[in-house]
Amino acid sequence: MVWGERSSNQPGLSYDAFLAIARQAGLDLSDREHLARLYEDTRGVLRGIVGLEAIDAGSAEPADVYTPGSEAR
Repeated sequence: MVWGERSSNQPGLSYDAFLAIARQAGLDLSDREHLARLYEDTRGVLRGIVGLEAIDAGSAEPADVYTPGSEAR
């Protein structure tokens, strides 16, 4: 995992690590303003999912399978 350092359950993603990932993904690195916004958005997503690893879903039953057209029944 390339999140950088963590503190207080907040995922860390350094800008350098973000740029490395963006480069590997083939993003255009010349628009620094856009990259700065994308970096902040990415950090927001990481903050939003940080607690998911603590959820114990091992005993949860899966939801019923959705079948297209079944909502009319």
